[in-house]
Amino acid sequence: MEGVYLLQNEIKHYDWGSPKCIPELLQIKNDTGEPYAELWMGAHRASPSRAIVEIGTTPLDALIESDKKFFLGATLAAHGGGFPYLFKLLAAEKPLSIQAHPNREQAKCGFTRENQKKIPLDGRRRNYKDANHKPEILCAISPFRALCGFRPVHEIAGLLKKLDCPQFTFLSASFLHVGEGEGYKLLLEKLFSLSIGERKKISDHIINNIAYIARTEPDFTREWELLASFNQQFPLDHALLAPLYLNLIDLHPEEAIFLPPGILHSYISGFAVELMANSDNVLRGGLTQKQVSPHDLIAILTLEPFMPHIIKPDTDGYFEYPTSTAEFRLVLIKGREGEIKKMSLPGPVILVLIAGALVMQDKDGAPPRTLQAGESMFIAAGASRDTLILTGTYTLSAAYVPASPRMD
Repeated sequence: MEGVYLLQNEIKHYDWGSPKCIPELLQIKNDTGEPYAELWMGAHRASPSRAIVEIGTTPLDALIESDKKFFLGATLAAHGGGFPYLFKLLAAEKPLSIQAHPNREQAKCGFTRENQKKIPLDGRRRNYKDANHKPEILCAISPFRALCGFRPVHEIAGLLKKLDCPQFTFLSASFLHVGEGEGYKLLLEKLFSLSIGERKKISDHIINNIAYIARTEPDFTREWELLASFNQQFPLDHALLAPLYLNLIDLHPEEAIFLPPGILHSYISGFAVELMANSDNVLRGGLTQKQVSPHDLIAILTLEPFMPHIIKPDTDGYFEYPTSTAEFRLVLIKGREGEIKKMSLPGPVILVLIAGALVMQDKDGAPPRTLQAGESMFIAAGASRDTLILTGTYTLSAAYVPASPRMD
């Protein structure tokens, strides 16, 4: 099958990762309990997938560079950029850092600024790994919990009042007398400016009072439980109170959320696919041992309320998750035994099998290719779609580029 390649993908072993989800999907042993956090599928220069070719394997970015028009399509090749998206499996056993991603202009400026400072791309002080923005969509494979977007100011003030912590008495009142943007900025600046002694008092207040608060304010049980958990996992952290100022989202399998740049968030627990623009730019604000950049983070945030819309598939066999970005679309495809589907997605496609077994056949007579759960495949933009058919019982996630995308 010309232009169709099985992929070998790099796994990231970040300390927040799950020791079970990715190994179980890939059917590999993990006797040591090592965390498997992310599996990257794409051509990002930091960790490109390797395409299996006749003579072995080759990095996907190098393969694409050999014939950009064939692999990316005429529009993307003429634009002059590279592969437009990064596709991941993400498995969180513990919370990821509180973070946000820049828009395109912020990314260009930040990347140039850190290059001028000669900060190594893999250096601890590096925030901008590239000059690209990073909108992203996350779709749950298992039940998945996340914190995403600022709550309305009056809701934050109310929750801080219920917490009744002396360090935040002035905030719960002043929130209601400033504009929303100023309110969020005021809150974050206050949190980042707290001394260790002040953070210790907040932590002690939570330890001593959270059980009582949870009993008397049962409408926010999930928030109080997460607040207590954060206090145990990240004592004295600047982002300890995040469950009170960010929306707490619980996703069922196959439900998704789309996050544009500038949205403060943290993925708390669960297994998911994540699709984003081809970028690794992250600015962090807590719940991490990595660099926290308060000033730079606040500068890129969208300082207004944001409740992500939970996207729920409304069809069983094929569903495309709507997003507002040019670089990618995410599709859920399910096949049943005896059912035949055509591979009709345009542009460069990466698909990953979430469950079952998939057979891809070429009506022109090439040998069929079988995908097992956890395996992935790249389909070049120039590969013939008319002859590719899918059979088997399977669930797969696929990423593709919309026709004639605009990247500026």
